[in-house]
Amino acid sequence: MLSGHLDVKSEQQAKADIDRYDKLVQQQPDFNSYKQRGINYFGAEQYDKAIADLSKAIDESQPPDQQALIYRAHAYILTGQWAKGLAAHKQYLQIYNSSWDRWFAHRGMGICLYHQKQYQAAADSFTEALKEDADMEYLEKQELLYDRARANEHLGKADLAAKDRKQVSAKNTKWWLK
Repeated sequence: MLSGHLDVKSEQQAKADIDRYDKLVQQQPDFNSYKQRGINYFGAEQYDKAIADLSKAIDESQPPDQQALIYRAHAYILTGQWAKGLAAHKQYLQIYNSSWDRWFAHRGMGICLYHQKQYQAAADSFTEALKEDADMEYLEKQELLYDRARANEHLGKADLAAKDRKQVSAKNTKWWLK
C-alpha cells in the first residue's frame, strides 16, 4: 500500500498527538511543530489540515524537509489533487534524487499521471519505480506491477499488461488504480 511506506500512527494516537502539537504550535510555531502536527493530521486522515501544516513546515526549512515533502505529496494523492501531487513528487525527486525511497516518489507520480489520463507517462513512472526495487517490499512491487498493467491496458498494450499481471500474485492489497 502506498501509505504503508509512511510511518503512520493509529488514528487514535494521531488525534491525541494533534492536541499536544496544537499547544506546541501556539507556544512555539516553528518548522518542527508544524511538521509533527501535519504528520499527525495525516495519520488522523485529516489531509487538508495535513497539507496546510506540512506546507508551512516545508516553507520554513531549507532545503525543504524530506519527510514533510513526501507526506504532503501523498496527502495530495489522497485528496485527489493530481496536479499538485505530481508537482510535489517531482519536487521531492529534484531535491532528494539519491534518496533510498525514490521508488515511492516515482510511484506517486505514476498514480497522479494515471488519474490525469497520461497513461504512457504513468507507465514510464511505474517502470522507474520498479528499477529501484532493492528497497521495496514484496507487496509494494506487486502493486507497482498491477499499476503498470492498468496503465498499459489503457494504452492498448495488452501483451505488456498481461506480462505484468502474470507476476502479480499478491492478495489483500489496496489497489490504487481501478
